[in-house]
Amino acid sequence: MVTKVKDNISNELPALLAVSIALFLFLYGLGYLVFPLWGSISRKRAEIKQYKRLLSSSNGYAAIKASINEKHIQLEKKLKNISTGFADPRDFSALLQMLITRADAAGIRFVRMEPEEEQREKDYILYPVVLEMSTTYNSLGQFVSSLEGMPQLVSVERLGIAAGEGQKITATIRVTCFLRPRA
Repeated sequence: MVTKVKDNISNELPALLAVSIALFLFLYGLGYLVFPLWGSISRKRAEIKQYKRLLSSSNGYAAIKASINEKHIQLEKKLKNISTGFADPRDFSALLQMLITRADAAGIRFVRMEPEEEQREKDYILYPVVLEMSTTYNSLGQFVSSLEGMPQLVSVERLGIAAGEGQKITATIRVTCFLRPRA
């Protein structure tokens, strides 16, 4: 009898082992994949209940509006902290001064700075400016790189280079400055 039980166990052992491993992997996957998702769902449900409670209360809409306004103010502060090189993104004269400052930092002197006719779009104004300068290749590269590094503010559209005396070159650049219109 003992040998018969032993033979039955040894015959069924591979199947029993396979089922045990499959059950273990299933439970492990369930704990690793499903339970975190379940926690996220329950947190979102709690958040929805909170918003429903706020909306149904007498001053709930005002509380939600205040929360949105507070987040908006925080985003505006973060946006202001981004260095654009000048204080008011609607001030064209400050932008020209910033161009001069960046050129001085690169060791460039402008021969000519000629603003072209502005182009008004729905949400911004394009101010094209032609800059003519006498400089070196390295200084020109440094200046153009500093302009292109400014996020959505100045775009270098045309660049013309002519040989000058010695190491000097004469460069003409057309940049377009994107400014917000004054309200």
